[in-house]
Amino acid sequence: MKDISILLPTCRRPQLLLTALESVARQTASGRIGEVLVMENGLDRGSEEVCRRFSNLPIKYIYRDPVVPAETRTTVTFREASLPLVAVLHDDDWWDDFHLARSVASLEQHP
Repeated sequence: MKDISILLPTCRRPQLLLTALESVARQTASGRIGEVLVMENGLDRGSEEVCRRFSNLPIKYIYRDPVVPAETRTTVTFREASLPLVAVLHDDDWWDDFHLARSVASLEQHP
C-alpha cells in the first residue's frame, strides 16, 4: 500500500539534495512511498536535474517562483501532501535504510 508522502524542501543546494534522495531510494519500506515532493524554494533549477537521476522514485518536482516566504513555508509545504502519512526530510539531511519502516511500525504500535 502506497500511503506515505515524503516532503523534501530544498533551497539552492542540489548536492545536498542528492544525498537526501539517495537515502530515500534505499528505504526498506520503499513500497509504501506514494510520492516524493521535492520543493525548490531558491530559484535553482539544479535541483530538478538531481531529481531526474531518480526515475525509480515517484518524485513530483515543485519549483517555487515566486519563492514562498519563511513565515508561510511550513503550512504551504504540508498542503502539498496527498497521502495519509507524511514524512519530512530536509535537503541537508539523510535517513538510514530503516527510517520509514521503523517510523511506521512505531505509529502502528501507538496510533
